[in-house]
Amino acid sequence: MDWTDLRQHWEESDRKEKSDRESEGNEIMKEIHRATTILRNSGWRDACYCPKDGTMFWAWSPTMSMPYRCNYQGDWPNGKWWAYMSGDIWPDNPGPVLFKEIEK
Repeated sequence: MDWTDLRQHWEESDRKEKSDRESEGNEIMKEIHRATTILRNSGWRDACYCPKDGTMFWAWSPTMSMPYRCNYQGDWPNGKWWAYMSGDIWPDNPGPVLFKEIEK
């Protein structure tokens, strides 16, 4: 493969990546934006504003298909989010995207 072939390969790869990014990726991101807007309008907030005193709250992240109980332990921003589900607890890394207070 000479330099001309290599440059052509790079250009074709760039075109394909740009095409994929513009078509499929943008539509998915628009749907995620629409969904998070609906969630924010129904009381969900950015997770960085969650209680930092160990209080339990609902959390959501793109890696989960449904809300889960969560709390933040430690001093902000060096503490950790903890996820609680099915009788188990685990570190929630990198943490939730949105949170909502649990109604009492």
